[in-house]
Amino acid sequence: MAMATVQLMEVEDETCAHANTVYVDNKDGTHSGLTMTMRTAHTDGTVTYGTDLFTVLTEAKNGETVTLLANVSSDSTAELEISANITIDLNGYTLTYSENSIDVYYANVAIKGE
Repeated sequence: MAMATVQLMEVEDETCAHANTVYVDNKDGTHSGLTMTMRTAHTDGTVTYGTDLFTVLTEAKNGETVTLLANVSSDSTAELEISANITIDLNGYTLTYSENSIDVYYANVAIKGE
């Protein structure tokens, strides 16, 4: 069985994302649902969905909002560096980065929600 890893997916039409699931077409004509844990609203109006905390937060640009769609945690040993002015909307979920620290460099990170 072939496995696929998706860290970020661009979604032009949010109607294809149902209940935090993005559906993709497989080469054999079947469809697979990938559950996304984070959504980034970009300043150009596009939306991306992701599952990897490190990738989503380090790739966010000034003025963008990352919204949690589920509880998100990472056991990464890498230091997470954020250098953009972003908003993290907890949306009622929990963000846990357990192994190391989250450092903010020359930026403002607003945490919204509980």
